[in-house]
Amino acid sequence: MVNESIRLLSECSKHPHFIIDMSDETIIYSNQAFDRIFKHGGNPAVLLTYIDPEDRQYVIDNYSACKSGDKIDDFECRIVIDRERRCYKISAVLLEFPSGQHIIGCSAEDITDLKNYLNILNEHNKKKNSILNIVSHDLMGPIGIIKSLSGLLSDPEKVRDERRLQQYLTLINRSSKKCIDLIRNFINKEFMESFSVNLVKKRIELVEKMRVLIDEYVSSQADLRKQFKLYNNREIIYAEIDEDKFFQILNNLISNSLKFTDDGGTISVSIEDQDTSILIAVADDGIGIPEEFQDNLFDEFNSARRVGLKGEESIGLGMSIIKTIVEWHDGKIWFDSKENVGTTFYIQIPK
Repeated sequence: MVNESIRLLSECSKHPHFIIDMSDETIIYSNQAFDRIFKHGGNPAVLLTYIDPEDRQYVIDNYSACKSGDKIDDFECRIVIDRERRCYKISAVLLEFPSGQHIIGCSAEDITDLKNYLNILNEHNKKKNSILNIVSHDLMGPIGIIKSLSGLLSDPEKVRDERRLQQYLTLINRSSKKCIDLIRNFINKEFMESFSVNLVKKRIELVEKMRVLIDEYVSSQADLRKQFKLYNNREIIYAEIDEDKFFQILNNLISNSLKFTDDGGTISVSIEDQDTSILIAVADDGIGIPEEFQDNLFDEFNSARRVGLKGEESIGLGMSIIKTIVEWHDGKIWFDSKENVGTTFYIQIPK
């Protein structure tokens, strides 16, 4: 019999636990977490039907090893439930009692999200190496040209030659554009690829994270020729979000405001902790969105694609991706805009 105190502890666990009596190989105990997932009728063989076919022999081998007395620690297998494949980490041990009873105690832990998170970290490492490769090879060439030409321009004799001066300026402009295009294409590619990665949510303190983000813009506001402001109705506001993706869309909204706000304009971000939700607004006093573009702004490849005031390009899928990521967070997004007055985007997510 299962000790009552152990049973109570097991029932409090969110991880599945079960016990097999080796005398007739039947499941004599399973906790609620286990029963919510598996329908077994006391027969451990039924559990094999949940195992991914590629992993079944591996599970059988571990079960046989456990019956022989080996303690099985944290072996992984894939389980298919309602056509969804999940990854579980399983531990098992054989216990022998003076009465002669032999049982196998098993515990399982769903590590699907952890595996996905580790895969994402691995992808980030690959992308980091890709970035280093771009910086060390593709960008060093045109940046080196710009450095050399700027050095030549410091020579008074060469600067007096108008034809040569124009050549240098043309080469600097061309090399600068090549660097900008390379960076823009890389950012666009990363943004599109990240769209297909599952969310990894965790509890984040939004105000401090947002303050760091806005401070980065404030430090560059002299160069960007815009004012940046942050408002919040509470000093600490928590939200359950995928930090990378959520701040990626906020950066994208701020970037759009930069593109369509004249020099000297103001871009503000506000965070409001409401009763059951959190409301985030990104506002600018720019040129606004023309009425003919507003109805289909969140559609893929919409006709609202516009270059910025200084010729900045748009990839067209930005707003569609932003809307999708917000909806992945069980939130909603909308906007108010008036030409020559400004635009405000609102994102509301549950607390």
